[in-house]
Amino acid sequence: MIIASPNVCLMEEGFLFPQMAHHKVFIYRLYLVLIIVLLMKQPLCCYTRVPVLYEKYEDQVDSFSEKAMIKIKKQYAVLDAKVLSKIPRGPLKDKKKGLGKPR
Repeated sequence: MIIASPNVCLMEEGFLFPQMAHHKVFIYRLYLVLIIVLLMKQPLCCYTRVPVLYEKYEDQVDSFSEKAMIKIKKQYAVLDAKVLSKIPRGPLKDKKKGLGKPR
């Protein structure tokens, strides 16, 4: 009697032997190579396209970034006034040793 599964066959005597395991290893390695190639493709496209697009739309990008920085500064001022300024600060320790009046 032989019990078959997709990757291993079990005979009556209890021997296990691989069935098409080398094909699965090949497919797995091919899959890993494809993933690595796709992950390398995205930064390469960004490195080549972003400078070209910036040169083409430089005025619009600069105006948008200035507006964004103004909004960010306003939001930080609100955050500082409402949250950060209310955080209590402990007394600062003087780390100056030997600079005070002689005893």
